[in-house]
Amino acid sequence: MCALCEKHGRTGTVIGIDPDGFAVESASATTPSTAHCTVEFVQGKAQDLHQLLAGKIPTDGVDYVSIHDALHEIDEADKQDVIRSMVDVLRPGGLFSYNSAFTTIAMDECPMVWGRIKSKAISILGGKRDRNAQGFVVHTPEEYRQMLVDAGLAVIHEARRSVMMSRAALEAIARYPQFAFGVFVDMVDTEQVSIQQKSQAIIQAIHELGVTESLRIWHEIVAQKPARA
Repeated sequence: MCALCEKHGRTGTVIGIDPDGFAVESASATTPSTAHCTVEFVQGKAQDLHQLLAGKIPTDGVDYVSIHDALHEIDEADKQDVIRSMVDVLRPGGLFSYNSAFTTIAMDECPMVWGRIKSKAISILGGKRDRNAQGFVVHTPEEYRQMLVDAGLAVIHEARRSVMMSRAALEAIARYPQFAFGVFVDMVDTEQVSIQQKSQAIIQAIHELGVTESLRIWHEIVAQKPARA
């Protein structure tokens, strides 16, 4: 966004919201403002955008809101509230974008690769699958589309984007705490193993299985808030 402001000589403000204080601190340290673009990061939950952004945004709302590769991480009970909160701070005619690599289509092309990595990682930790554990809820693209429509948005673009992830990319995502948590959510006594141990087991599994790349499919939507009549 800042690069576009610089390129076209426009001014703007970008505000990032995250509930994790470390993430906000890290982003603030590595993403400075520019001459044309003010960048700010705020700690908090997306359900509370009105309070978090009070005095920071125009009274008629913002031009654009996005939630990229994150909606699937939000608790099921909170998903719709998060979307509605984002729509609420969006000006009439403003745009909303979302994407996720965790829908039912995410691993359509190569489910066995991800399944083998998961099974191998659990084996490395000496664990066993808990068949009765509550697994990670995975929605269909149609369900996500309906969530946006139910919040009052009109979908103007929808696509599936295939990305070949290199070994380096697979190792990087393995270090992401929520990903590691999801991989082992159905392992017996999973809470007894640290996130760091889980991440290392995934990386070790990738190497031992000789996985050099894997296809991942993102689902993406751009929607618009209707203009006032």
